[in-house]
Amino acid sequence: MAALPSVAQDWCGSDHYHEQNMKDPATRAAYEAEQLKFDQVAQDFLHQGSRDVDIIPVVFHVIHDNGVGNISRDQLLDGIDVLNEDFRRTNQDASNTRSVFLPFAVDSEIEFRIAQLDPDGNCTDGVNRINSGLTNSADNDVKGLSRWPSNMYMNVWVVENINSASVNGIILGYAQFPGSGSWNNYGIVIRNDRLGRIGTAATNDGRTFTHEVGHCLNLLHTFQSGCGGSCSISGDRVCDTPPVDQSTQGCNPNQNLCSNDVSGPSAYTTDVPDQIENYMSYDDCQNMYSAGQKARMKAALSNYSQLRDLVSASNLAATGTDGNDVLCAADFNTEFTTICVGEAIRFNDQSYNGQTTWNWNFPGGFPSTSTQEDPLIVYNTPGIYDVSLTVGNGVNTTGESKQGYIKVLPSPGFYLPYQEGFESTSIADGEWIISSPNGGAEFKQTNAGAATGLYSIRIDNYNGFDGDMDELASSSFDLSTMTFANLEFKMAYATRTGAEADRLWLSVSTDCGENWQLRWAGAGAAMATAPPHSNSFSPTASEWNTITVPLTSNFLRENFRFRFEFESGGGNNLYIDDINITGTFNPVPILLYPPDASPAEAPDVTLDWKAVIGADFYEYQLDTDPGFVSPNLVSGTLAALGPDPSQADTEIPVNGLTPGQLYYWRVRATQNGAPFSWSNTWVFTVDPNGVGFNELAEEKLNLGVFPNPTSDESFVRFNLDQSSEVRLELIDLMGRQLMIPVTGTQLSAGEHQYRINASELPDGVYLVQLTVGDQQFHQKLVVH
Repeated sequence: MAALPSVAQDWCGSDHYHEQNMKDPATRAAYEAEQLKFDQVAQDFLHQGSRDVDIIPVVFHVIHDNGVGNISRDQLLDGIDVLNEDFRRTNQDASNTRSVFLPFAVDSEIEFRIAQLDPDGNCTDGVNRINSGLTNSADNDVKGLSRWPSNMYMNVWVVENINSASVNGIILGYAQFPGSGSWNNYGIVIRNDRLGRIGTAATNDGRTFTHEVGHCLNLLHTFQSGCGGSCSISGDRVCDTPPVDQSTQGCNPNQNLCSNDVSGPSAYTTDVPDQIENYMSYDDCQNMYSAGQKARMKAALSNYSQLRDLVSASNLAATGTDGNDVLCAADFNTEFTTICVGEAIRFNDQSYNGQTTWNWNFPGGFPSTSTQEDPLIVYNTPGIYDVSLTVGNGVNTTGESKQGYIKVLPSPGFYLPYQEGFESTSIADGEWIISSPNGGAEFKQTNAGAATGLYSIRIDNYNGFDGDMDELASSSFDLSTMTFANLEFKMAYATRTGAEADRLWLSVSTDCGENWQLRWAGAGAAMATAPPHSNSFSPTASEWNTITVPLTSNFLRENFRFRFEFESGGGNNLYIDDINITGTFNPVPILLYPPDASPAEAPDVTLDWKAVIGADFYEYQLDTDPGFVSPNLVSGTLAALGPDPSQADTEIPVNGLTPGQLYYWRVRATQNGAPFSWSNTWVFTVDPNGVGFNELAEEKLNLGVFPNPTSDESFVRFNLDQSSEVRLELIDLMGRQLMIPVTGTQLSAGEHQYRINASELPDGVYLVQLTVGDQQFHQKLVVH
């Protein structure tokens, strides 16, 4: 076996773990003798030509630490895709194989399929998920957490990282050679960021998996025995892969570390460069297995009884990998289950196996039903919504319904001021999202202690378990009317012995929880507000601290949320009470509608703006002159009623505006008789036809664009009452045409939906222009 690299690098740990299995001299001698016999068997296979394709069932054991490393099934399936592309030589970079090696680059005639039946014959998606800290610095110890019979499945243990203490570098994965140790340990251990090409492995090519599976099928490294004296006993003992003196990790086409490539029964008549494109090298341009390597793998599948069973027809039927899909479970997921009004969610089908039809139901969503595999749905009303899915394969169907799966929060959020003392009868009444990702002791209302009043919220950590992670997340708030804010809360906490590592984090989000930023953290004795308690801690009035977290201007946005996360370290209880958002409010109104630069408003329009906290009156002006000095000036005042945006004090209807006319408008607040500064001046144009596009489109077409605003994609929806010629295009405010999803096409009566790809557009306001016959309609699209 090759020596360990002298320079720190990323590498395969198979040799290292093989050496551990070979510590007993007698075991090593028996294994080496067996390999000499195996070499001859492999030579015999080399001359047998094409053979049947062998199918290998695969099961993944995903070892995660409280969700860290719990990668998606899609990423695991992508790892299977990489294997099949590489082993069947359908990989896109196969054309990069250099001409000198092209005659030897072959389809290995080996395929991999994820298991559909478990060892007891029950339906499975081929993935076992285990929560364990062993995923960190993993070793063979993870194999005892979950394993299936190795004569039925190729076991793959997916971990966060691998114990690399004994090597000079980082181990990315390792495999056990067949016959080199207990078959209970046969399989692959691999880091989750090296499996597949998506998710945690998005920056990698997935070839670590290909490399390690090669070892499982008895392939050696191309540099295994150095240059040696004969191709059949040096390098990887395969004569169409030239021996290499040592591992390399570059991609140097001129590299040639051994000059004896023609020694022994070589496939070459002259010295050739190193085969850096071989999957069993460490080089960065891998794209091939050779005919000799194929023969060696086929020999392994035939020579070892355990592997003969693995690929047998009876085992393929027993594991559900014989090509007859077993449709046995419907399931789905989303990246987020809590969103704000107007946002869209992509639902991902996770059913198994072999589904070909999908029937979704989304009460409260648009559209409310779908037959797409992974539909995009928008929710326009706050609430808690069920989702259901029925899948079929043309023979049978199965379904799944998730109650209260989607929580839709108000947008732009609850208005300020805000205070929460947890005195109401329930804390999960639409304003809080409570979760315990690994089933710990979740946040609950309690009367065991309060900073004020009778109640607070508590984590019963005294009866919890190390590693429990629990979350308390707020609803959405509109902080855009503030110039400075503090988020305050009161906390009571005691350790049990003084040495625990309980931790609390406070994070905030300005995009309704899609992304979070840490703003405060506390841990163990450093955040204690009381002495250690050997019993379950209940705070007295003096055992509360007030935590103040400043929120700078970049956090003062619509759809603001905050979240507490508590991780148990085996300590004591934690209490939270009296959460407040306080600060300085902007005395200048923020305008809402009509939006700035709106091109086709109705002649009867309602001006709308956000409330100013503390205002007594609002003064508004509307004019055809930007200086607000023309005879057409419309102005007036409204008495301020308070911060509630649903009240009529921030809206004023203006009727009978001139079609085609450009109008300017602004608002200012007055307090104690003194006016504040005017707001920004916004401009809009009245529709030349005298009817606003919003009203006309809503009445005639139910024209809608969602999600809106967007940074990625939106969908245009409309309904035709009769078959019509339709043109759909996206234009900017200068009238320039950007894209045409529908070009003068005759569409049938009914509902239609088209995708707008906005991912490459600059931020700004655009118009979706729909032409139906000789009528033209518009909707605004905001890209941010």
